[in-house]
Amino acid sequence: MQLALVNISDDSKNSVQIGLVNLAHSPHSGIRLGIVNNIMSIESGLQIGLVNNAKYNLKGTIIGLFNTGGQNTEGFHLGLVNLTDNSSKGLRFELFNQSNNHEGLMIGLVNKADSLNGKAIGLFNLLKQDAFLTISVNYHFDQWAELQFKSGIEQLYGIISYHKELYNFLNSNAIGYGLGTRIPFTPEFLISSELLYHSQIKPYWKFESVNNDKFYAYINFVIPVTKKLEIVFAKNIHYS
Repeated sequence: MQLALVNISDDSKNSVQIGLVNLAHSPHSGIRLGIVNNIMSIESGLQIGLVNNAKYNLKGTIIGLFNTGGQNTEGFHLGLVNLTDNSSKGLRFELFNQSNNHEGLMIGLVNKADSLNGKAIGLFNLLKQDAFLTISVNYHFDQWAELQFKSGIEQLYGIISYHKELYNFLNSNAIGYGLGTRIPFTPEFLISSELLYHSQIKPYWKFESVNNDKFYAYINFVIPVTKKLEIVFAKNIHYS
């Protein structure tokens, strides 16, 4: 066990390091508690710090504001930003997740991956492989309109929504977010189901919110016109 302001270990063994800065020059398995944890490689273990960095592989349970792996990362990562140069595997729960190739579940405000073998849950899912990205303009017969941005994969995508009532145009604004999935039946027909939460806000210049929240459940009937254009008919139920 090492307990100091700065801990440096050159041996490849199981150990515990507690300090402001923990440095491990050889592959380690163990526990790191500090402000900055920097290692060459860790096979398994627990790291808790503001910054957790590995030059090569970062494996185990990692909790910190910034978690970075030079090559591969594996395990459960919790924090503000998670960056992996090559491939990652496991559960990522961060505000920003980035990996070239990820296997598992990514949960965050922004999820970015070239290829994904799993699921990404977030408001912005920037995926190169099998990506689903769309902007929709919706009109509802009870006199309100909606602009939606959807991103992710077709099996699970995030939704950001802006909602405005047409009969009370200046004094009605709502923002929302949700999740959706698309189920193809034929090349000419799809069904998607979506769950959304909207929060009504006063005009932006007043910077005030009002207690008028709504929860929506949608069933959308989708007819593709071209590869970039679809016509959607929807039914919804909502609770205010």
